[in-house]
Amino acid sequence: AAVSKPRAASGAGPPLSTPRPASARRADVRVHVRKIYDRAQQLLKRNNLHDSRELLQTCLQLDDSDAHSWLALARVEALTGSLRGARALIAEALIKCPGNVHLMHAGALFDGRMGRLEDARALFKDALAASPGNTYVVHAWGLLEQQAGQVELARELYSRSVVKRPHAPICQAWAALEAMQGNPDLARTLHRQAVELVALDGGGLARGVPAPAERVKLVDGLLTWAEFEHTQGNDETVSELVERALATGAAAAKCHAKLAQLEERSSRVTSARGRFKAAAACDDADASIFNLWASFERRQGKLDEALRILREGSIRFPRDAVLLQSAGTLQERNNNVEAARDLLARSIRCKPRAPAYVAWALLESRAGEYARARQLFDAGFQLEPSHGPLHNAYAAMESRLGNHDAARLIFANASKAHPTPDLWHGWGSLELRLGKTERARWLWARGASAAAHDTSFLWHSLGCLELGGGNMEAADAAFTAGLRRMPRSSPLLLGRARVRIARGDVDGARKVLRQAVNADAAHAHAWQAWGLMEKAQGNTQVAIDLFKRGLAHSPEHGALWQAYGKLEAERRNASGARSLFKQGLQQAPDHAPLVAAWARLELHEGQDEVASVLVRNALAKCGPHPNPRPPELLTLQLQIALRQGDRALARFYFEDGIRSAPKHAPLFRIWALSEEQKGDYAKARVTFEDGLRADPHHAQLYHAWARMEGKLANLDGLAKLAEHARRHFSSQVPARSSASVSGELIINQSLPPQFQLDFPHDADDPLEDDDS
Repeated sequence: AAVSKPRAASGAGPPLSTPRPASARRADVRVHVRKIYDRAQQLLKRNNLHDSRELLQTCLQLDDSDAHSWLALARVEALTGSLRGARALIAEALIKCPGNVHLMHAGALFDGRMGRLEDARALFKDALAASPGNTYVVHAWGLLEQQAGQVELARELYSRSVVKRPHAPICQAWAALEAMQGNPDLARTLHRQAVELVALDGGGLARGVPAPAERVKLVDGLLTWAEFEHTQGNDETVSELVERALATGAAAAKCHAKLAQLEERSSRVTSARGRFKAAAACDDADASIFNLWASFERRQGKLDEALRILREGSIRFPRDAVLLQSAGTLQERNNNVEAARDLLARSIRCKPRAPAYVAWALLESRAGEYARARQLFDAGFQLEPSHGPLHNAYAAMESRLGNHDAARLIFANASKAHPTPDLWHGWGSLELRLGKTERARWLWARGASAAAHDTSFLWHSLGCLELGGGNMEAADAAFTAGLRRMPRSSPLLLGRARVRIARGDVDGARKVLRQAVNADAAHAHAWQAWGLMEKAQGNTQVAIDLFKRGLAHSPEHGALWQAYGKLEAERRNASGARSLFKQGLQQAPDHAPLVAAWARLELHEGQDEVASVLVRNALAKCGPHPNPRPPELLTLQLQIALRQGDRALARFYFEDGIRSAPKHAPLFRIWALSEEQKGDYAKARVTFEDGLRADPHHAQLYHAWARMEGKLANLDGLAKLAEHARRHFSSQVPARSSASVSGELIINQSLPPQFQLDFPHDADDPLEDDDS
């Protein structure tokens, strides 16, 4: 919004005294403006955007050359959700304050957030021309280039600056870049240099104790260095750095929180909880401490405790948007949808942020309110066009609704402006689900090699894709490439272990799996894979112990409960399996494969009605088509109707099922077998053919059809199937069977939550049996 000039008062008479010099009057105005500006900043700290904006506009009416007020007003405008309005204010300010480096720096940052990279680069260049070597400009420009994947340009900016005038934030940014590029020794040297620079700036090396303001910077530098050393597996160095940070006496809450995170990673849950409590009790605790603590309790399966902590944090920080968003997300998990909507709306009113819009949009999409979800995604995009998780979530929703080209367009437009790793991953995952394997491989390889971020999950996806295709050499190479950058990445270690398992190297796999759970004790899939491997080796008690240890760290992980329950069912311990399935659904109430495993147990035990109720209740929570519904539950629904002899209902379930999951081969197989059983071989043949057209690599469907044609001595039919096998079951394209590994499922598992896509799977665990 443009700032209006004050009008001169009408009817003013001659001065009653000698006018003061113009310079004195300007000084008085500046003092007055400064007082109003300080009041506006206080209001801004309390998230009172309306009154803060009015005061800042008053400042500019009094002095339109005050760059601080222009900059603060632009930031207020951005906080209200108007990046364009903020950028327009910066443009107006640069007319009034030409050559102001702070304004050019801010304008470039806004341009970057809006995806206007060339405009941002031009402003950064102008800012450095006006203030050569300005470290804040170099830092921001380097980060922009890192996010755009321009590694060499970012490295050049950092190195020139450090040679000319070393600056701690630039050393840290350069260290992060080198760590991501697999250069840990240089990264360590830069982290050490950053810490030494902060200590020198505060006089710390000369006097032993840095100045108070510098102590906080020193703590940040030490904790950033500690996080890097954790990724390298240097736990002793991590402890030394964190203890050194604590000894400064500054930022105690942040230090305790970091120690809590390290304790959790080392499986010391009780100690971690104590550290979080200590952090929250510190005078310098801010809202982020309560959010971290609540997230920790959520991971332990204690949703009520997590909500209590968020309420406690909101009492101390009533207008913190992140706390409100976290509470809204947890309320949705507790099925309190209206409370969740209210909290997410309040979060956005306090401070519009793309993550809050994404959380609300996902809530509406799960509720079937797709038009409202699109509105929220669009609002988040207008606010922050470079927010990768928004594009991932939006495209995933459109893909679930069958709008695959719309999903591709979302990714294509987003990647032109900000080609971040999560965008490459999301786009590749979409193409894989649509059967475009080569396109997925190309997208992931491009993202993994070009992005100057943590790309371990892209290497993980590439490795799993090759693993699913039976190319062990390529899979191992991808996991190894990722581990060169992130040697403590538990998902990558799990991928390497899967290669060992596939090669029959059980001892080697066991060693790598131990490394994976040591790197991240909360990585439930690593415990699950290890337990399943031991179970396959006949080491039942070892498998049980591993499942128990995994659940102690990740009690809300449905697939672990499922694997443990299935093991007990296979030991003919039906009551023990039921107990585990029940406990699992209390912790993970929306885990469809867990429901399916329990329902299969009840069918095996002859409790058809119990199985029917389990499946019916789970599907009722999903809502009708086109809401995504788990294919394994749709298949069980069909099986139960056939077992109960209600063929009309079974036909309805089959047609409804393939509408929701048109590529889910088990639905076709079960219906075709029912047609064969009643002697209608022509209809069975049509259904088998439709199923293989939907999923040409489904071995169980193929074998069921071949058995029928063999029984009928249909040589023409068998010849046709032999040709299908030659085309689709060659060594290059492995069949999808109960023994094969589904690349799509492995790829999405084990990833950090922000990189997981929300789409229905055939099963949660790639080693699970197919529907039968």
